[in-house]
Formats: sequence, structure tokens, C-alpha cells
Amino acid sequence: MKRIIFIFFAAMMSTAVCSAAMSNSKVRKETRFLTDKMAYELNLSTEQYNDVYEINYDFISGIRYLMDDVLRGEEWALNRYYDYLDVRNDDLRWVLNNRQYGRFMRAAYFYRPVYVSGGRWSFRVYITYTNHNHFYFPRPYHYRTYCGGHYRTHYHNSYYRGRYHHPHYTGSWSIRNDKSYHTSRRSDFGSVNISVRQAGMMYIPRDVVTVVIIVLAQVHVTAVRDVVVWIVAESRVKRK
Repeated sequence: MKRIIFIFFAAMMSTAVCSAAMSNSKVRKETRFLTDKMAYELNLSTEQYNDVYEINYDFISGIRYLMDDVLRGEEWALNRYYDYLDVRNDDLRWVLNNRQYGRFMRAAYFYRPVYVSGGRWSFRVYITYTNHNHFYFPRPYHYRTYCGGHYRTHYHNSYYRGRYHHPHYTGSWSIRNDKSYHTSRRSDFGSVNISVRQAGMMYIPRDVVTVVIIVLAQVHVTAVRDVVVWIVAESRVKRK
């Protein structure tokens, strides 16, 4: 019986955890809004617009599972967030030309798009563009079909390297490895209280826990069937 209770608890927990993360449709909407404003300000071509959408999608899709841990001040999550951001900004370096990338870096709501305020995380671009439903351009052609196929996990280096023949930015672009990393982190997440763990304490990231819980929850249908069969059998025995 304890096993059954645990499984039902796991199923409820998996539902709660999964619902806390941003949905795929929300990821696409946020990605489109950010990409649309980049296309408007940076004067992107159609090909650039489609590629920038992919890069922003991969970034937002990746960080959505981190941000609850970032809000709790987990050091590993903060560092992981900037790893995702550096990959994104490096990929953009191969799509934008030198002039466009310079303008991109000068706009914090493009270069460092996420911040925390009032215990919640959001995108800086909404501070400048307050109408969340206004778009300058139509949806990218693969708005509903792109699902991360060009991210770094599938390629040894950036998929976008060599696709464009214009001069690309060659200066310093990394935030994670830059000497101003902690300054950027204070600007982005200064209101977050960083948690300090005792030496030797093991921490299991939330995304790993989520996977384990979901796997456990998947057996609840079989468990329910077993319980019903057992109850029916017990009731028959008592009647006899």
C-alpha cells in the first residue's frame, strides 16, 4: 500500500513540476517576439530572421527548465544559464554581420535578454516594446516545426558557421568567461539571494528529479489496476 501511495504522490508531483515550466507554445511566442524586434532594429534579411529565430528558440527552450532554480539562487543554475547565453550569442555571431552584432551587443535587451524583478523572471525586450501583441514581421516559415535540430548537441561547432559570407564580429562576446561576468550577473539577477551549500552536500538538479518522477508516474496506471484487482479479490474472500 505504501508503494501505491508513493506512486500517486510521484504522479502529482510530476504534474506540478511540469506545469511550472514554460509550454512549447509559450516558448514559440516569446521567441518570435524577441526575434521580431531584433529583425526590426538590426535590419535582418529573411534568411537571417529565420536563423535568429532558431537560435533564440534553442536558448529560451533550454533556460525554461533552469529559471525556477535561478530564482532560488542555485549557483549551478546561474552558471548554466550563462552557458546557454554564451552559446546563443556565439551562434548569433555567425549570422549577424559585424555592424549588426555591434548594435546587438549595445542593446542589453537583446544581448542579455532575461532579468529578475520582484521574484519573477522576464524578458527585457518587454520594457522597450510594451505591446506584447504587435509584430513587425510575419511568423518565420518554420515557426511551428523547428524543435532544436540545429543546436550544439547535434553539431561539433556552430551550425551557422560558414553559412554567411559577410564579415562577422571577431571581438570579445562571451559573458560567462568575461571579467565583467559578476557585474552582468548582478545586473541581471541582483535581487536573487545566492544559496551557499555546505561542502560535501550533494545537489540533484530539478530537471533530473523531474525525469525520475515522470518515469515513476508512468507506472501508476498498472499500479491502479493491481489495486483494483486486489480489492475485488479481498472483497470476494470476505464474502465467502
